[in-house]
Amino acid sequence: MVPNGIFLDEQGVIRFVHIGGFDIRRAEIEQQVQALLASDFSAGEAPLFVQQEAVELELLRAEVAAQPDNAGLHFALGDALLREGQAQEARQCFAQAAQLDPADWSAPFGLGTALYQQGLVDEALTWWKTARELDPPNFTIRKQIWMVEHPERFYPTIDTTWQKEQLVLEGYTRQP
Repeated sequence: MVPNGIFLDEQGVIRFVHIGGFDIRRAEIEQQVQALLASDFSAGEAPLFVQQEAVELELLRAEVAAQPDNAGLHFALGDALLREGQAQEARQCFAQAAQLDPADWSAPFGLGTALYQQGLVDEALTWWKTARELDPPNFTIRKQIWMVEHPERFYPTIDTTWQKEQLVLEGYTRQP
């Protein structure tokens, strides 16, 4: 897993280690390195320890830095951030992916999910409906919208009869 970043002071003491995905073009890496360079370790300053993210996030961040116009990479980073519970930053990644590829339904769907996790239900619905417009037959998107608009049909049990009726009403399937 390269590139890695390891910095030593004048006495050979390791002051910084960043394994995998080290890229000075990433703002958070640049800030860490600048803080390290500004430190005076000869005056007894404590070593600079950097908390590193999960390897998946590190690698995706490095790929996004190398290919900033790749909507798929922004989406993948947003998805990984959601799994890590970082909905706010995921939201930014999904928004960038949606801007880069406005014809793809997945970024608006991810953006809606990130907004929903932040408690922004109306905004989430707007983005899920945008995703549905981009991919009308997508059943997953429909169910997500229904779950928010009709929670009584999903909790405590899922009303599959109602869902089948909705599919007919929405023109998704024909009445048998």
